[in-house]
Amino acid sequence: MIDIVLPPEAASVSDARHAVAGLLYDVAHVPVLVIEDVLLLVSELVTNAVLHAGTEIRVCASVEDAVVSVSVSDRDPHHAPVLAKRGADATSGRGILLVQALASDWGVELAEVSKLVWFQASYAPDADPDPKVDAAELLARRWQRS
Repeated sequence: MIDIVLPPEAASVSDARHAVAGLLYDVAHVPVLVIEDVLLLVSELVTNAVLHAGTEIRVCASVEDAVVSVSVSDRDPHHAPVLAKRGADATSGRGILLVQALASDWGVELAEVSKLVWFQASYAPDADPDPKVDAAELLARRWQRS
């Protein structure tokens, strides 16, 4: 399990990814495709917290029973993430859409002085942790889930 607190700055996105990657690569049998999805979603949620909350950010992650659980919290309950419809030429605003597409479950919990966004990524416990797939197959798999 990891539990880290990061400052509201751009470098925190990379720091969060590295911390979660360290956890996931240390746990046997987490498939690389799941790890890649989780790291993308961590980046999206921490970026949202940096851009919109501007407060300390807490990132927690764990793996149990073939489920990766991640939460990202900040101290700004007034900017809850929303599923936004963006045009094809929009350059931002798709983070929660990615969470919805790639996570097996997710949610937002608002409190009086904080917000917590969480997601889970489940996988088959007997899945090949390092499948040999080419880039086209990887993209096809990802878009089939959305």
